[in-house]
Amino acid sequence: MRIAAPLTGIVPMVLFIQTNRQSNTDSAAGQIHWERHTPDAGSTAIGQGIRNELPLSRQVDSMCINGKSGFLMAKKILWVMGVALICLVGYLVAIKIRSLDYADSGPGLAVRWEGFYHDYNYRDVGQSLNKCLGKQVFETGLLLRSAGWFSGWSCDGVGNPDTIFSLNFAPKKGKRYFCQGDQGKTIGRYTNPDIKLNDLEFLTSWDNERMRQPVCRFLEEIFEEMRLRRKSLIHCDAGRDRTGAVTALIVGLSAEANQMLTPRMLDAIECDYRKTRSLDEHKYDRMKHFIEELQARGGVRAFLTTQCQLDTDLMMQVATGFIRSDYRYHPQSSSLSADKTR
Repeated sequence: MRIAAPLTGIVPMVLFIQTNRQSNTDSAAGQIHWERHTPDAGSTAIGQGIRNELPLSRQVDSMCINGKSGFLMAKKILWVMGVALICLVGYLVAIKIRSLDYADSGPGLAVRWEGFYHDYNYRDVGQSLNKCLGKQVFETGLLLRSAGWFSGWSCDGVGNPDTIFSLNFAPKKGKRYFCQGDQGKTIGRYTNPDIKLNDLEFLTSWDNERMRQPVCRFLEEIFEEMRLRRKSLIHCDAGRDRTGAVTALIVGLSAEANQMLTPRMLDAIECDYRKTRSLDEHKYDRMKHFIEELQARGGVRAFLTTQCQLDTDLMMQVATGFIRSDYRYHPQSSSLSADKTR
C-alpha cells in the first residue's frame, strides 16, 4: 500500500493512451470506453502535479525507504518472538525441574505437557449435577473431577483440591500425578501398584479381585476425605469413564440414601458424564445403565457392601454430607416433598 502513492499520476496517463487507441477502431465503443476511463481535469492536474513533484529518482528512493522500514519492523517482530520463545522454554524447564523435587520415596512425578493447551475436563461434581437437575441438591466444593492433563501445572486449574485420587496410575510407567499450589505440591494417591484399572462401569470388571480391591480402597479413602469435608479430586486420563464410574457410585449412593435415586437423578448422572467433550456417542447412557444395573441387584449401598465391605456408617455420613440439608431424607418426619423425589 505504501508504494501505491507514486503511481497516482501514472494511472490516468495510461488510461488516456489506451482510450485513444480504442477510439480509432470503433467510435461508439470508443466513446463508451472514453466515458469510463478518461481522467477528468482535476485528476489529470493532480497526476501531473505529483509527476512534477516526485521525479522517478525520488519515487525509487521512497520505495527503498519504505522497504527498509518494513525490514526493520520484521526484524523487531522476530526479536520479540525470539524473546517470548526463550521465556516459554525457560518456564517449561522450570516446571520439569519442579517435578523432580519431592520429599517422599514414591514413584516420580508426571508432567503432562499437553496441559499447556489441553482442556482439563474439570468440573465440580456437585455444581455440575445441580445444573443438570435445575436446583441446588448437592453440596459444592467437595467432590471434583478432571482429566490428567493438569499434572505438573497449577492447582488453580482443578479447583485447588486437598487430595487427589489418580485412577489412571500405570504400574509400567510408574508416574504419579500432581499439581503445584501456594503451599507446595498436591500429589495424587493411587491404590493399584500392580494393575492398571479399566472398564469400572462394567460389572464383569468387579469380578476380577485384583481390579476390585484397589477400587474399593479408592472409594474408602475418598469417603473418608469427604466425611472430613476435604475437597477431593478424582481423575483418570480423559476424566471420562473410570472417573465417571467412581463418581456415579458416589452420587448414586448419596441419592439412594436420601430416597432420590429416581429416573431424573439417573439422567443427571448421565448429564454430568456427557459433559466430557471427548465422549463418543456409542458410550451414551453408559453411566445411567451402570447404576440401573446396581439398582436391579439390590441397590448401590448393597453393591458396595458386598463388593468392598465398606463401613455402613461411613457410607451414610458421606451420603448425608453430599446432599444439601433441605434435600436430605428424614424418615422420622418424612419431610422430603414429592417434588424433591421426582
